[in-house]
Amino acid sequence: MTSGQKMPKCDRSVGYKAARPLIAAASLAVALAASVPPARAQSAAAGAAEFRRSCAACHATGDDNSLAGPGLSGVVGRVSGTIKSYRYSPALRGARLTWDRMKLDLYIAEPQKAVPGTRMEFAGIKDPATRADVIAFLATLR
Repeated sequence: MTSGQKMPKCDRSVGYKAARPLIAAASLAVALAASVPPARAQSAAAGAAEFRRSCAACHATGDDNSLAGPGLSGVVGRVSGTIKSYRYSPALRGARLTWDRMKLDLYIAEPQKAVPGTRMEFAGIKDPATRADVIAFLATLR
């Protein structure tokens, strides 16, 4: 610029208008983050207590298959319906699920929905944190 020339005026409203969507998105992100409860670590000890309340009447923590359900020793990583000494439903035997944390979570939440035709007569554990605790406990069974 040479002396005597005026600086062009800056229309600040254009910059603000362009930034509105970003500001709105940032505000929404902050609001959502504030509304989500903090995550908590799974607790195998809490899972053991819930297992005793909800599962132990039908499932052993060892290899005992004499109860209504199969023993759950080594269940994490095992393929469904593969314990020879337990009589599974055709549905569970045929499902051939590898019991990882995600599949266990779905099954423990709603067994009949996860594997239609299963013989497991259990309404499920509705609370995700409680299910995570039970799964953490099951992962300790070897």
